[in-house]
Amino acid sequence: MRTFLTVIVTIIVFVAVVAIGSYVYLKTHVLSARAKPSGIEATLAGLALEISTPAKYRTLSNPVPATPDTISEGMHHYAHMCAVCHGNDGAGQTETAQGLYPPVPDLRSKDTQSMADGEIYNVIKNGIPFSGMPAWNEEEPNYWKIVNFVRHLPSMTKAEVEQVTKMSGITANTNKAPDPCPNLNIQTSKSIV
Repeated sequence: MRTFLTVIVTIIVFVAVVAIGSYVYLKTHVLSARAKPSGIEATLAGLALEISTPAKYRTLSNPVPATPDTISEGMHHYAHMCAVCHGNDGAGQTETAQGLYPPVPDLRSKDTQSMADGEIYNVIKNGIPFSGMPAWNEEEPNYWKIVNFVRHLPSMTKAEVEQVTKMSGITANTNKAPDPCPNLNIQTSKSIV
């Protein structure tokens, strides 16, 4: 009985220390999407993504063959849906991406390219909770065409990057999207009342 009581008290003390430590940390540190995640945080985020991906997606193969036509169609969807965050070249170095947390991945990287087709499909279709990656509402084959294009990103030519730039409207030198309402003059007041 004494051992049981010791275990319970130890658990309560541990939970209290973690709670107090968390409170102090949150009160003394600025939480910002601009902060670079620590190695532990990045590892935990990757683990969370892996755990949250249903097993069926890890073995799912792309039913849409990677042909020049399907890669081109995937490029079109990518330009309109993905380039604002992932960039015209997939590097994830855009103005929008700089304000997202967790950081936007480089889709050309070994980490992304080593994912199964079904895992990439799942991320595109269902998004990633608690991140800037939204779920999309597209017709089924389009997700797979985007997967084909993501697979093509590491070997993109300069001409293809320019083509995505024209389609996305994101300028290559600044990675800024065009103003969607250039003629709208919005003035704000400093007073809330």
